[in-house]
Amino acid sequence: MPSNKGQVKLNSVNIVAHIKQLANWFIRKNVQTQSSKKVKTSLALVFALAWVYYALHAFVAHRMLSPWTTGEWLINYGGGFQRRGALGTFTLALSDLTSLTPTFIAFVSQAVIAAVGIFLLFRLLSSRDCPLSLFMVLAGPMGFFYFLSDLAVVGRKEMILYVLTLLWLLYLRRPSMTSRKKSKNTFLLLTFSLMFTFAILSHEGFIFYMPILLWVTLASDMQGLVWTPWRFLRQTSPLLSSVLFSVPALILATDDSVGSGMCAAVTTRGEETFICSGAINLAADAAIENLFFSTVQDNLWPWLTAYLPIALILLFLILAFSNNYMKSVNLFQVKVNTNWSIVGLFAFSLPIFIVSVDWGRYLSVFFTISSIGLLSLYQERKNFEISSHIPTHHGIFNSRLVRNLGVAIVTAYFLFFGVSHIGGNYQPLTVSFLNQSGRMLEIIAGILF
Repeated sequence: MPSNKGQVKLNSVNIVAHIKQLANWFIRKNVQTQSSKKVKTSLALVFALAWVYYALHAFVAHRMLSPWTTGEWLINYGGGFQRRGALGTFTLALSDLTSLTPTFIAFVSQAVIAAVGIFLLFRLLSSRDCPLSLFMVLAGPMGFFYFLSDLAVVGRKEMILYVLTLLWLLYLRRPSMTSRKKSKNTFLLLTFSLMFTFAILSHEGFIFYMPILLWVTLASDMQGLVWTPWRFLRQTSPLLSSVLFSVPALILATDDSVGSGMCAAVTTRGEETFICSGAINLAADAAIENLFFSTVQDNLWPWLTAYLPIALILLFLILAFSNNYMKSVNLFQVKVNTNWSIVGLFAFSLPIFIVSVDWGRYLSVFFTISSIGLLSLYQERKNFEISSHIPTHHGIFNSRLVRNLGVAIVTAYFLFFGVSHIGGNYQPLTVSFLNQSGRMLEIIAGILF
């Protein structure tokens, strides 16, 4: 009769074996975003519903005169130059041109930009099957669709950065320029320069994410072209020029307060003063000084406890991708470790966590932009084969237990992973969706009836 000790040892061996099989399943699993029509259709449907959810909340915010969701888009130069006034000034100009209210222009802009971003993301994901680990970061509740977990993210300006990132990557993947198309290429580079500058002057925090786009640009294949100093300056000019132009302008705005003129620019166009009680007043009271530094300092340890696990899990997922699909990239014909690159890029974004309180948003922005860039680089390797550097053991995937457990873990991640953008409160997609959908339907019913 076998001893209990031997049985326990055998069971522990089986558990370890299953864990290894589960890890292998997770590492090698691809989401069939391109090869499966069923998956692609489902993805399109989910993305469309996500946009409807976003647009409806933006509409409610416009009708309720939300001082943050809508007010963020109305910060302007009415009282003088200040750090986030470009978008609001443009919104007010459109309002004057169309005779529509500024809040309605803000709502339409939010809905349209979100639609473009979601479409471009779908196009990126569906152009090739996506590794599961990267898909979980990009399409998960702390990634591009963070607004599903935290309603307060609806209408935030990072959607502009996502759209510009996706458009920039599409530009990088264009065929090499012929002599006839050089003038068109110059026009596109100039256009991107203006758009990136506009984005930074709408939210100065975007400066800390420019290194990610610069890294992706340098790591892009560029059809095998050799990086000369001239090519480097030309190809990165939209990124470098936007930062070089914006930083001096933002420094000039550092110590200046623009007072009530910003609110007056909105109220003279027919809006109520309540719309000024959030983002507009905050921007009017101070420019770029460390307004939130004391708040961050007072809450440092609780926030680290809340946000650090989120950051580590997202980092683990990205490193799982890079370790098994793209261990290195070529920068100026020199192989550079992808893992260390990601860690270094994250270091560039750390200053924004010191001077601002929206830690959840800034974590989401970093990992979303990074995963978009990594996915684009991965797709550029047209002849890439997983089997070329990872031995395939088909028996690993024959275990129904491993597959079911893996699907359960991934499902739980999408449904129960997430924190609020401020304060680090646990805020999974399920709870947020139920609470906010009920509230939204209540508000819409009150507006319509």
